[in-house]
Amino acid sequence: MVMTTFKVNLLLVVLLFEGVGTGIIFKQQQRSVVNGVQFNHPFMQTMLMFIGEALCYLIYRLQKKYQAADFEHELKIAKEKGLNLNPSKWIFCIPTLCDFTASTIQFFAMSQMPLSIYYMIRGGNIVITAVFSVIFLKKQLFRQHVLGLFLAVSGFITIGITSILVSQDGLDPNQLLLGIILLVISFFFSSGQSVLEEKLFKTIYLHPNQLVGYEGSVGIIITWIALNIFSYIPCPQSMADDCPNGMMEDVPQFFKTVFTFEGPYQPTLFFMIILGIIAIAILNGLAFYATKYASALSRSMISQVSPFVVWMFTIAIGWDKFRVGQFCGYIIVVFGCLIYYEVIVIPFFGFNRNLKANFHNLAHHVASTAEVKPAAEVDQEIALNQVVPSIQNQNSEQPMNTAAAS
Repeated sequence: MVMTTFKVNLLLVVLLFEGVGTGIIFKQQQRSVVNGVQFNHPFMQTMLMFIGEALCYLIYRLQKKYQAADFEHELKIAKEKGLNLNPSKWIFCIPTLCDFTASTIQFFAMSQMPLSIYYMIRGGNIVITAVFSVIFLKKQLFRQHVLGLFLAVSGFITIGITSILVSQDGLDPNQLLLGIILLVISFFFSSGQSVLEEKLFKTIYLHPNQLVGYEGSVGIIITWIALNIFSYIPCPQSMADDCPNGMMEDVPQFFKTVFTFEGPYQPTLFFMIILGIIAIAILNGLAFYATKYASALSRSMISQVSPFVVWMFTIAIGWDKFRVGQFCGYIIVVFGCLIYYEVIVIPFFGFNRNLKANFHNLAHHVASTAEVKPAAEVDQEIALNQVVPSIQNQNSEQPMNTAAAS
C-alpha cells in the first residue's frame, strides 16, 4: 500500500475522531433510560468490547489474504529475530484477564463522572506503567522521564480537585470521587497488561489484529464466566443506586432494556450497542495502520488532543461545562506527557541525557553497519518492532481496550 503524506494525515484525523466517537458511544449507552431504568451494565459493556475485538480476527484474515507480500516479509524478519511464530493462544489469558478487570472497572468509573474528566484522568496510567517497567522490565528512567511524570501527576491532581470542588449541577462530589478512585485502581491492571504483553513480545510474534482477535475471543469466555458469578453478587452500598436491581450485573435486564423499543432513548440505545461493537473493531484496525505508517510524534499528539476534543464536544452538546482549573490541569498533563515521551526536549541540566545517548548509539550503529538496508525493508522492520507500542496505545486509549488514539 502506497501511503502519501495526505493519506497518513487523513488516517490520523479519522483515528482521532474514531477514538473520540467510541468513548461517546459507550457514554451515551450509560446515559440511556428505558422504562425508567438507567442503563448501568459495565460487565455487558466489557462483553461488547471483547466481541468487537474478536471481530479483528476477521480483519486479520482479510489483511492476510489481500496483503500477503507484507505478511511474508514481516514473518521473515520475525524468523530472523528468532521469535516464536506459533505461540500457544492461551498464553494471553493473564493479559486478557487484566484487560477484563481494567475495562470493567473503567466502565464503572465512566458511569460516575463526566466523559471529559474520565478521558483526562485515564492518561494517568502512564505513571503506573513507568513504575512497572522499572520494576519488572528493568528499564531506566532519566531526568526528563521523572519531570514528565511529576508534571503529569500534578495535572491529574489539579483536574481531580477542580472537578470535585467545582462539580456540575446534579453531580454528587462523592460519586465523582468514587469514579476517580476506581479509575486509579484500574491503572494497575491496564499497566500490568501492557508490561506482560511487552515481555511476551520479546519472544513471540503475532500480527496485531491476530493478537486482538485472540484476546477478544478469550475475553468473551472470561466475561461469560464472570457474568455467571457477579449476577448473584449484591452491589456495594456506595454504588447500590447505580447497579441493575442492586446486583453487580443483571443480564436479563440488559437484553430487556436493549430490545424494548419504547421511550425517547430508543431505538438510539439499540444502535449504540451495535455501533459500539463495530467501533471497537474499526478502532483496532486503524490503530494498526497508524502504528505502521505514522510517526511516534504524530501518534503522541493524537493521544494528547483526544481528551480536549471530547471535552469540547461534550460542552457543545450540553453534557459538560468549561472549568478553568480543569483546563489548566489538562495543559500541565499534556506538557508532562510530551516531556516524558521526549517530544519536548529540555536542552539543559541533563534533561536531554537520554536523547544524547540514543543519538550516540545510533551513530555508532550506522558507523559499524557494513550493509545498508533498503528503505522498504527498514520500514517493515520498524513496523514489526512497533507491535508492542501499538498494543500499549490501544490499552491506554479506550474506555476499554479502545483508544488506540491515546
